[in-house]
Amino acid sequence: MTTRRGGVSAEVYSSLNLADHVGDDLQSVKKNRALLQVALALPAEPLWLRQV
Repeated sequence: MTTRRGGVSAEVYSSLNLADHVGDDLQSVKKNRALLQVALALPAEPLWLRQV
C-alpha cells in the first residue's frame, strides 16, 4: 500500500500519483513510479494495473 506523499505530481494529482490514465503529466507518473521502485528496492519495474 502506498500514500500520496513524496512524489512529484502537481495540483490535483499531488504528489505520488502512480496512475497514468487520469490526466496527470506522464513524465511525473514515470518519476513517481521510479521513486517507488527505488524506495521498495524492487529488482524490476512492477506491472501497473488499472482498477475498474
